[in-house]
Amino acid sequence: MTLARSTPHPALSQRLPADGVADILEDGEASGGLIVPIDDADSLASALGRVLDDRDWARRLGQAGQRRARERFSPDVVGRQLARFLLDHGLVAPQADML
Repeated sequence: MTLARSTPHPALSQRLPADGVADILEDGEASGGLIVPIDDADSLASALGRVLDDRDWARRLGQAGQRRARERFSPDVVGRQLARFLLDHGLVAPQADML
């Protein structure tokens, strides 16, 4: 899902229990994706239909998702988060250029 979010395309997922998708994709235009209930074919069809019928909206949705992925999951961001985790848990010694 993270790799898919790095592209300017809208994302669509089912709301699955404890699957980690919620960490990457939230429902709505600001997050760049749509989440539909699991086992709800009508909701899935409706979401797909909207993406296919409204290309401008789908483009905006995809661009928003791409921005969000850059802000939250770029190598620099993830690297800083990992460094902070390692420091906070005493797994590495602090270094001047670490953060």
